[in-house]
Amino acid sequence: MKAERVTVEESSRRVDGSVRNMMDNKSIRRTTTVTVGLLSTIWLIDMVDRVMIGLALPMIGDEFSLSSTQLGGVVSVFAIFYMLGQVPGGMLADRFGPRPLLIVALILWSVFTALTGFAWGSSR
Repeated sequence: MKAERVTVEESSRRVDGSVRNMMDNKSIRRTTTVTVGLLSTIWLIDMVDRVMIGLALPMIGDEFSLSSTQLGGVVSVFAIFYMLGQVPGGMLADRFGPRPLLIVALILWSVFTALTGFAWGSSR
């Protein structure tokens, strides 16, 4: 049997390689954790937003003098346009990638949510 001769230089390359692999793994774990955390936060805000509309519907109906039928129409129109937005959203994600699309969608969502504060209602 031949003994394997390892020089100091080769030994340091092996150590550096394993250290680099460990650093890459830590970086990947950190990126994964941040990504999952951000997506979970976005999902939570989105879910709260959807649930709150159900709680706010009676107050919205009182504010704008809407009947139950009209409130049902408002919710239905929201659901229909939400559904219709899924196909173009998927096509845009395929064309430009998910990251730019999520960034633009989040910015637009934030802007339009802020603009709802400027909506006017009937004065009493």
